[in-house]
Amino acid sequence: MQPGIAMPSPTNLTLTEVLQGISPPSPPATMEHAGDQALFDEDWSKAVAAYEQCGEGGVRIDEKRGWCLVKSEAWADATALLSPQRDRLSSAGLAALAVASVGGWSARYRLEEPKKGLLDELLGEALADDVPAYLAYVALFWFKSHRRDGDALLAHARSAVSLYPDSCFFRLQLAECIGRHGGDEAERYAILEAGLGANVTTEYLWTCASSAERLARWDDALAYLGPALAMTIAHGEGARTAAQQLRIKQAEILISAGREQEAVTLYRELATLDVAADRDIVLAARRALLAIACRGGDAGRVDDALKSWLAVAIPSLGRLTFSDLLEGEYEPLYFFDGEVGGFAAAESLVPYRARLLDVAQANERGLVRFLFACRERESDDDYDRQVFAEAMLEAAEETSNPVILAALATAYAVKKRPHWRLAGSIWARCELRCLSAGSPSAEVGPLDAVDCPSVAAIEAYAKGMREVFEQVAPSPHLAEIFSSLRDVLSENKMYRAFRELAELAALESEDPNVIFFEALGAHWCRDHGRAITRYWDVLSRDQAHYSSLHNLLLLYRSPQYAAATELVAALVDALPADESEARGKLLGLLAEARDACRDPNDAIRAAIRSELGQYPALIRELPKAAKIPLQDAVTLMTLLRICDPADGTLVLEPFGQSGKLFSPTAAHRKGLFRLLQTGLVAIDEDTPPVAFEVNGDRVRGYHFDRMRWRVSPATLSLMQSIEEMANKSVWPQAWTEAARPLAEAIAEEECVQYLMHVADDRGWPSPDDDAKVHALAKSLVRQVSVSQAFYLIYLGAMAASDHKQRHPVSNQQASNVIVLRASQRLETWMSESRQLKSYSRNKHVPRSVISQVFHDEFLGVGERAFSERVGELPYPGARKRRART
Repeated sequence: MQPGIAMPSPTNLTLTEVLQGISPPSPPATMEHAGDQALFDEDWSKAVAAYEQCGEGGVRIDEKRGWCLVKSEAWADATALLSPQRDRLSSAGLAALAVASVGGWSARYRLEEPKKGLLDELLGEALADDVPAYLAYVALFWFKSHRRDGDALLAHARSAVSLYPDSCFFRLQLAECIGRHGGDEAERYAILEAGLGANVTTEYLWTCASSAERLARWDDALAYLGPALAMTIAHGEGARTAAQQLRIKQAEILISAGREQEAVTLYRELATLDVAADRDIVLAARRALLAIACRGGDAGRVDDALKSWLAVAIPSLGRLTFSDLLEGEYEPLYFFDGEVGGFAAAESLVPYRARLLDVAQANERGLVRFLFACRERESDDDYDRQVFAEAMLEAAEETSNPVILAALATAYAVKKRPHWRLAGSIWARCELRCLSAGSPSAEVGPLDAVDCPSVAAIEAYAKGMREVFEQVAPSPHLAEIFSSLRDVLSENKMYRAFRELAELAALESEDPNVIFFEALGAHWCRDHGRAITRYWDVLSRDQAHYSSLHNLLLLYRSPQYAAATELVAALVDALPADESEARGKLLGLLAEARDACRDPNDAIRAAIRSELGQYPALIRELPKAAKIPLQDAVTLMTLLRICDPADGTLVLEPFGQSGKLFSPTAAHRKGLFRLLQTGLVAIDEDTPPVAFEVNGDRVRGYHFDRMRWRVSPATLSLMQSIEEMANKSVWPQAWTEAARPLAEAIAEEECVQYLMHVADDRGWPSPDDDAKVHALAKSLVRQVSVSQAFYLIYLGAMAASDHKQRHPVSNQQASNVIVLRASQRLETWMSESRQLKSYSRNKHVPRSVISQVFHDEFLGVGERAFSERVGELPYPGARKRRART
């Protein structure tokens, strides 16, 4: 509240009158008087309550009530109350509305453009009156920082002082406006001096002293500081720091006034204060004493002052900048009865660098070089890195202070020949000491001091850190030290170094986040087993750890993890409801993991089961051998011969394992389908899925040589009956009729088998016209024996080779020529009736088991079926049918 001036009290006061210090009637006669008294006493809530009970008063009471709401920071309520009455408000009411509209005094630092416009409009109206209200000027100067019209502001300040000459606030504003716009210091001093009175504040006296100091009026400056200091001390412990700052200013002015001994006495008194309570004051005083000693020339005195200053300066490293340590820190000066002023100790050690280095002993000299080098590095981006490194190396013996260690680590990184391993090692030691002592770690490390360090540099730096980690692990501080390097290592994909440090940091740690980074390092290094173990260690401590759940689902991508995937699914389901976004991402990964963990053979087995379900069950009753078609009888015997089951065995192993050929080509394997369809054999349920070609949910093909077969006792008994019948000279009529066609079919396939061999032997593909190949085979079998057919096919192959040498034809075309030339050789032989050579079986085209079974056991002709024409072979006769009676 503006200091009061004795004035008569009208019956009802306006807002302006109360703010100017006019006291309301006492004792209060009305509720309005009670509100005025509460406003005068700055009891805002009590004043609002009183004004709300007033039945009359209109705008006058609303203005006072609105101001109380403003002071209570109820901006919206004040605006709602005053804004509808804007046209009827006084200057003070408009000023109150202006303050409320922009959200209060603190809003001057963050006003938006629309609010600035509203503020200017309202204050412009308030200041348009012939006699502006006191509050309008107060509001104007509260928000002066956003204005750029300096001349208008200066004019308002002069008007305010003219209207309210006893207002210290307005005189301070005018003095500031004059100084800000290049005014005369003498004029400022005169304006301030004219306002001195019984009601001046410490802020006012400080400003007077500062102006007198600038005018070199030392005695006047000291005269103003004296009462300001007395008032501050009298205010109590809450103004302790401000009092010490005023004493520092007294000492500085004494130095300027040539009263050095008095200043030294005052500085010494301040230098002995409790460092814990007044560190900045003690530091400033000791710095000033050191500067005075440097000017005096006594080396011993300089050395003592240096040791005294370093005793406070070095422990302050990390809290203050190096410039603040050497030159003085700018600090706010909080006046207990005013606003905030600025304070900075004037004594600087920068001019005395050479003197300090000359006088200081070895350890102190290293520290001084360290401080000045860091100040240069701090203030100049183009600092001499080698000079800095040398200064740090000289300070290396003083390793007890973490900040010095940090600077030393940086020195090894920025010197002409960097030593990155030592930089990493020293930095880790520095951080370890900081954290062990409960001190904050250094904000800038060696890696931050170099633009884009190489991968080799980072690797060496990490190696140095690892050496320290290995010495002290386990330690609860290693994880935080490692955190400074995590991003650098991961961004450069240096996963091995990342993992090594993460493992040391996680030793004996119970922190899930620390353990997580060990798991991540193992994950990146493809040690998936270790990664999975450590991710689960994280989840045992924090079941909602999103990254561990996420990464486990990335690793669970094979059937062996199917069960573990469901454990993760249970944790995802248990996530808190407010984690819907995280849950959604994890559910997507979970679906992918489940698909990947699903056994691919499951779908194949399902398709196989469906396919085999179409075949009938194995026969249980013994059928008559005569009822079995010859082709099926031969096929069944061939299967049992090639698989060679042991006695009593009902499951046959795949005949592909026997090393024998079931039939010359795949054509005769179709008989196996007939065996399946009649229930004579079945495919065993343990047949591997590779025995089938499965596409989607359907079986598209069979690999009979990979099948496990199952037979019934009835099938084995049937086989004995077939063997007995095959050895008879008289067969059933159906067998007799089918014997020669079956012999021709086997012979034809042997010819096809050989033709394919001669093409393959030359590196050619099989002929592409299957119909022509079988037509040739059929013609050969009708005209010649299989052995002679082999000879004609061989001649055709030789002729095709000659043709390929003479003509630019492809391998496929040459293969097709084999069929053509063999056909031509057959026609030539038929027309000339010459003797035709026979060929023996090729070891690459062995005799098939079906041939052995049919020709040896059924026909009893053996290899005559190879050397003689099929039509000339002896076939068993048919049994005579009995005549019906």
